[in-house]
Amino acid sequence: MEADIAQIKTLLWVIIGLMAVFVSLNVLCNIVGCGKRNKDDFIDLLDRGQIDDLIRKTRARLKTHPRDVNALYFNIEALIASDRMDEARVVIKRLSEADPTMSKTCREWLDAIDGNTDKPAN
Repeated sequence: MEADIAQIKTLLWVIIGLMAVFVSLNVLCNIVGCGKRNKDDFIDLLDRGQIDDLIRKTRARLKTHPRDVNALYFNIEALIASDRMDEARVVIKRLSEADPTMSKTCREWLDAIDGNTDKPAN
């Protein structure tokens, strides 16, 4: 009986230790920004008209995450806003391959670049 109680106490201390580790890691992750998405940052840059910064940040993200749909999307928006249509065309094709559900939007962008229609509404 006393051996069972000792085992239970040991297990409780192990559980408390693991909980402390997980809480500490969670706090550290929140401080460092683990898993934080860049989408909101991209929107803010676009809304403030900081197109060059947006291009720089989306390109940096795409170097490490080449199929990041948000980075591709906002890179296209920035390239079109800065009238860099040839570069936008390349990224539009990448977005269409990365996310086939965006193919309609990609076609609209390409039509707008080719002068067939106005720039698509977002």
